[in-house]
Amino acid sequence: MRVLRVLFQIGFTKSRKKNQSISAYINGEKINWENGKGVFLTNHKDRVYRNTIWFMYESDLEKEDILKLEVKTFLPGIGQDDEKTFDVLYYADEDVPVRSIDFNGVGKKGYPVLKGRFLEISSVSKEDERKASVEEFLNEEF
Repeated sequence: MRVLRVLFQIGFTKSRKKNQSISAYINGEKINWENGKGVFLTNHKDRVYRNTIWFMYESDLEKEDILKLEVKTFLPGIGQDDEKTFDVLYYADEDVPVRSIDFNGVGKKGYPVLKGRFLEISSVSKEDERKASVEEFLNEEF
């Protein structure tokens, strides 16, 4: 079985404009930059003074390994940004071309959030959940 190289961003930013984090899980196990290989996308000054850490993590996956990205975005004084708070699932597949995924307003600007050979299983934002809940409520029997 072939090993597949995958790159993905993990980290967070806390500012007056927005608080955001990206967490990653491979087959249910949470990934931490302290025990992996990759590069920091933010410099030391950003990490210390701006409370921002973005790390491009490199991982070797086997075919059909599951990668979950969990994105949480909050706007200070307003609350959760439902459109930029979501979970997305991918599985590694050596038979597909290399893809580069970038979500608008998510992660370190100018870098992909995810790059590698994978297929999307599902993506559900908090806004999608809210709309489904409203639809279910409206379709209840009277």
